[in-house]
Amino acid sequence: NNGNCAALAVKERVGPAPRALRYVATPGGDFPVGCDTGDLSTLCDVVRRVAVDRRVLVAVSNSNILYMLGLFLDGVAAANITNHIIMALDQRTADWCKARGTPYYHRELRSLTGSTDNHATSGLKFEVLREFLTVGVS
Repeated sequence: NNGNCAALAVKERVGPAPRALRYVATPGGDFPVGCDTGDLSTLCDVVRRVAVDRRVLVAVSNSNILYMLGLFLDGVAAANITNHIIMALDQRTADWCKARGTPYYHRELRSLTGSTDNHATSGLKFEVLREFLTVGVS
């Protein structure tokens, strides 16, 4: 018994049947996708180098929290997670990642208010997510 994580037999399911997955990048096909259109070629280059089975762990950061970003990366290294990318929201963070040898994708994004505090930056995650999903990353 695996508790709540155990798979249920089809006849024991309650509710609608799960829908089939809709893939952006066809399994077994080209990956990443959509790299020759728009401004995603740099992202595609990083994803090609870093992704494992089309998966990446993405952390969004700006230079306000480089100390915490360093702690995060120390934890990622200790856990032996190699498929990570830092989404650098400013040049200073991109330079910091480059000096550390950390895979990063530099994209200047600002909140609507122009603020760079943690709440404003957190709201940018949806744009970041859209870009990664657009190229077929899981």
